[in-house]
Amino acid sequence: MAETDWQKIEEYNKLFQNWKNELFPNKEYMYSNECCYAFAHLLAQKAKEAGLLPLKAWCLQSEKREYPTDSPLIVHKNPQNYTVSVVRPSDNPMEFNEVGWTNYHVAMCIRSGKEIFVFDPIIFDGVATLSQWKNVLNAKEYNIEISGCSLDGSDKSIINGGSGYWRAPNPSDMNSHAKNKILQIDCEQKPEHLLRSKLLIDLQKQKRQGKILTTSKEYT
Repeated sequence: MAETDWQKIEEYNKLFQNWKNELFPNKEYMYSNECCYAFAHLLAQKAKEAGLLPLKAWCLQSEKREYPTDSPLIVHKNPQNYTVSVVRPSDNPMEFNEVGWTNYHVAMCIRSGKEIFVFDPIIFDGVATLSQWKNVLNAKEYNIEISGCSLDGSDKSIINGGSGYWRAPNPSDMNSHAKNKILQIDCEQKPEHLLRSKLLIDLQKQKRQGKILTTSKEYT
């Protein structure tokens, strides 16, 4: 956006937080899982109910990360073979965890003007820009895709078929499938740390400085 509409960003983030509290009361997104598509699908339903046009952001591969050997910071790498990954903080400020997912990672997103905002509860504590999302996933531009996400299964534009639910033909009942996958997440394990959204950090700065002047109530 040429001029950032901070009021709109604040409204988007309020919606995101409300949707998370309603859909995922046990904060399932904070626990290790392989069902990002389920979170994205259920959030897309909420966006559509709010009069928004939900899309999906797909990361198909993260680039390999190299860590300096002489740094006091320690990064623990997930031992599993994953395709997409992020580096999360830990309880120890000097240690970080590189965790990932197999095949891809997907999140619901919304286009507003020239900007795309990503609603990814698994990675961020709030709404983030597509650029920020791509950067924390350490992905090349060509490994990021934006697709439609027809909730009735009619959109066949996604690679390998499907409606943008996941990168395969649709399950017979996407809603039930998504809800069941969320229920299967083990919430007894240790929760993971979310990343702070730079967009929200900037929003808070604008509010403290009294620079949020827009009064738009439109989400689109």
